[in-house]
Amino acid sequence: MHRSVPALLTAAALVLAVGAPAEAKSKSFRDKRGDVASTNDVLRTKVANGRRIGVRIKHVDLRRDVSDVQFKVQSRGSDAEYVVFAAVDGSYAQVIDFNEAPTTRECPGLRVSASVRKDVTKLSVPRTCVGNPSGAVRLSPRVQWSDDGSLGDWSINGNDHFTPYIKR
Repeated sequence: MHRSVPALLTAAALVLAVGAPAEAKSKSFRDKRGDVASTNDVLRTKVANGRRIGVRIKHVDLRRDVSDVQFKVQSRGSDAEYVVFAAVDGSYAQVIDFNEAPTTRECPGLRVSASVRKDVTKLSVPRTCVGNPSGAVRLSPRVQWSDDGSLGDWSINGNDHFTPYIKR
């Protein structure tokens, strides 16, 4: 059975007019292998900026001693900075708002996970937990495996570096 050219053109026009559903923008970044002396060393980080803002971090060989995942988030055109952090065992999860005076608060909907089998840690929050930015954001993700924060790996080119801004 053959379809007519006008029918195919009409179908194509409908697809283009309706468009695809909105998706989160994301970017992946590599981190230097061996920049920390641990198998928890970060290899890649994927940052997503959609309904939720979050990171997916791939490790060399994730061990159970990873204590928490965290990231700083800034939005383009704003001086506001937030730090999102959570224990991988779920024992704590908070956001620190550094807008005027540092304020620690709960964040309903914050998600954290770690898979030793897949060597992956994840952390994400609803946009409302970090000032509800309307556009581009940049993140500075980190994983740590000591209670005092002395052992960890910033996943973007070393110590406390931010990703470029990622559009929504």
